[in-house]
Amino acid sequence: ALPADRRLSWRKFARVVGAKRDSLHLVEEGQLKKLTGFDLGGIPPFGYDRPFLVILDRELLSNSTVFCSAGLPTVSLEIQSQSLLRLSGGKTASIC
Repeated sequence: ALPADRRLSWRKFARVVGAKRDSLHLVEEGQLKKLTGFDLGGIPPFGYDRPFLVILDRELLSNSTVFCSAGLPTVSLEIQSQSLLRLSGGKTASIC
């Protein structure tokens, strides 16, 4: 998860997950729905039956609250950033 006004640095992300940059790619929309059960734009960072690796950009934690997807592309959830970290089981890293 990263701030809405920032872009993912594939190089930094690859380093964090221990992969080569050229081995990483976005999941196709149809596969994304199969994996998560949610449509693109509405994928929440927690609440799944199976574990997913969640990485929160460190910059998010500088805000007391953040907004994240809540299951539908038109619905967002305002949540304390520390609660998001705890509920998602995520880890923090600089990925922007």
